[in-house]
Amino acid sequence: MPLEIDLDQLMDRSVRLAPGFDLSRTWLHVTDMQTTCTDPSASGYIRGGGGTPSGDDCVTACNDIIDRARELAIPVSWSRWGVRADGLDAGLYNDKVRFWYPNGGSDGKFGDAETEIDPRMHYQEGEPVFDRPKFSVFNGTTFENMLTANRIEYLILVGLSTSYCIRNTAIDAWNLNIRSVVVADATAAYDHDPENPAYREALKNIQGTYGDVVTSPELFAMFDNATAKAA
Repeated sequence: MPLEIDLDQLMDRSVRLAPGFDLSRTWLHVTDMQTTCTDPSASGYIRGGGGTPSGDDCVTACNDIIDRARELAIPVSWSRWGVRADGLDAGLYNDKVRFWYPNGGSDGKFGDAETEIDPRMHYQEGEPVFDRPKFSVFNGTTFENMLTANRIEYLILVGLSTSYCIRNTAIDAWNLNIRSVVVADATAAYDHDPENPAYREALKNIQGTYGDVVTSPELFAMFDNATAKAA
């Protein structure tokens, strides 16, 4: 289901790291919109529940944000989570994390169809795609260098999953003094509990310290305000 939670009842959002944007210093990153998380028949499908989005719900929400960002010339990058076919880079993943997956676990090996970006996503040829075996896109990639080279101050985060890769990326952005904005209706979390407290706690954790949590309409209003200010 789409987001049906009142964020202001869930958390205090009165203090913002990014009350507005400088569009020339803003970047959009799309995290792990892979078939394993977005396809209801896939091994890692994120079901949502309790008023929280599913992986499938996030396809439309993310695409709307991607389209709007491109209209404003905001750069868009992507990342995929996975491990090598031989498992040499899996690290501790095989010891615990894979057993949290709701449909029985996925080996998450690159080359499997489930590790590919969902074909419904509005990916454009040439946009950077970072493959990684760890949850944060900053870990083991050139993402930080790319943001630094483009003097990025504001990082919009959408995709999957809220309590794993989105939160870890927001934490690393905070460590680098980059102001992250997580779009609540464009992210979803794994949880065996049908009320999905993992989603709520991840957003509360991000809003509490590491970034800002907004909805798509709020993000679009921020875009409009930044455009008007620039004009």
